[in-house]
Amino acid sequence: MILTLQDDTVLRVYGSLEAVVMDVEALDAEEVLREVFDERGQRYVVEWLQPNSEVEIAGPIKVVGSGRYRLVPVGQPDLDALRSFIVKAAAIEPASAEHEVREL
Repeated sequence: MILTLQDDTVLRVYGSLEAVVMDVEALDAEEVLREVFDERGQRYVVEWLQPNSEVEIAGPIKVVGSGRYRLVPVGQPDLDALRSFIVKAAAIEPASAEHEVREL
């Protein structure tokens, strides 16, 4: 189970790191993904495989290209940090995962 606290303060639960990457496009990853943990308290951060790009094509007009990223573990598992992270959430999605998340 992967838990993400996103910019709207909603804790979203995913089945895998890959599911998070599929759901949150690279253009939004750094802004949307505030914190990412697994159920053991392992924290994950964005690692860029290919950074987002921005090219000026005419004056103030820019074309933005979506990069590629993955989520990689950082540090040691920290259950206290995970619990603090859960408390910050305004809501949990999907709602069906709330009981399991609260038991962590």
